[in-house]
Amino acid sequence: MEAVSSARRVGDEDKSRAMIEEMMKLVGNSAFGRSGMDMSKHKQVKYESNEDKIKSRIEHFTFHGLEELNDSCEITMKKRRLNNKNPIHLSIAIYQLAKLRMLEFYYDCIDFTSIDPISSIKKWTRSLPTSLSAVIIHFRSASNLSYVITSNSTSTIGSHETIIRK
Repeated sequence: MEAVSSARRVGDEDKSRAMIEEMMKLVGNSAFGRSGMDMSKHKQVKYESNEDKIKSRIEHFTFHGLEELNDSCEITMKKRRLNNKNPIHLSIAIYQLAKLRMLEFYYDCIDFTSIDPISSIKKWTRSLPTSLSAVIIHFRSASNLSYVITSNSTSTIGSHETIIRK
């Protein structure tokens, strides 16, 4: 995952490497998605045209669904055994950490600006990054560790700037 993070940083700095950045983003997202996959929803699909076979498959305890095609049937069966080797706890931990970082950012920076608090209370954590897209953060020198938050949102009148010292 360190390679994914470093490739993303390089892609942000150098626009000629934007393609590599996007590919590494897909690699990182696929690793996260694969670890959180729910294997209990996987099904087996079989095609049968013999009436006796179709009847026996329908009566089987793993039968899930049937769809008639022209001269055969598509039979969906539940899997008999689940091989759940995916570390789902890893995906849950990553998701919870991402939510925690967004809330920390909100309560450290955005909470002190004059952004309408009533509209932000109604927002879910998933939509918070989208709602903050109008907020541009410039980091001043690392010595004084201050954030400058500029909001050019259409819901506010004009633009305003707030400096928060840490």
